Amino acid sequence: MKRKNALFAMAALGLSMAPCIGSAAKWPSQLRPYCASGFTYNYLSACKLSVDRLSERPIAEPESYDIKWNPYIGFRFAAGLWLPAPKSGCIFGEVEYQTGRTAKTEHFGPVSVHESYMRLTSDFILLNLYYQLNVANAFQPYFGVGCGTSNLKGEACFFSDETYAFNSATNHRMAIKGTAGFSFALNRSTTLEAEFVAIHLSKEKREKRLTASSGGTTIATVAPSGVVQLSLGLCNTF
Repeated sequence: MKRKNALFAMAALGLSMAPCIGSAAKWPSQLRPYCASGFTYNYLSACKLSVDRLSERPIAEPESYDIKWNPYIGFRFAAGLWLPAPKSGCIFGEVEYQTGRTAKTEHFGPVSVHESYMRLTSDFILLNLYYQLNVANAFQPYFGVGCGTSNLKGEACFFSDETYAFNSATNHRMAIKGTAGFSFALNRSTTLEAEFVAIHLSKEKREKRLTASSGGTTIATVAPSGVVQLSLGLCNTF
């Protein structure tokens, strides 16, 4: 686990250094390295949480609850190369790193002194390819696709009367990204970017679940299947 977290940290460091290395290496005149960073406002797809009170069987049946995630703020960092296409626009590709952590979910389950909740930490490493249209001097729309991997770490906690269960688990899933956005030139090298992004998370062949078990009670939930986000940030070319 520590090794995987170290890989994500190394990737983020590499993204921050890539444009400087590219500038020092003197890219061909048509290729321009860039870096971008910004904030993301994220909505996770809903999921169901099941509670099985094994100690009360055969009286108690498994319970199921709809989990509504609270929107959360994340951060993104990217570095890539920009290739102009004189007739219609330009093409650019990048490596992107995203990270974020949800607040606790809204209350669910039986009313008790404490609130049952879930929380999720997400990290993404993505390879993206974009096409940008030249429709105005300063305002330019673009769209793109990407793919990569995600690291999802979840915490689940259930309270009901004297029943308490808590644990955490990690999922690694493939991610597919679609983007539609626009850039607005602030000066010759810096642009403001706004994006609408949808990320789909693949299902695992083995049903890895975020689980918690304590006192004869087991709770489990499948990780969310996707993320919808709004992104705002700055891009600087070299």
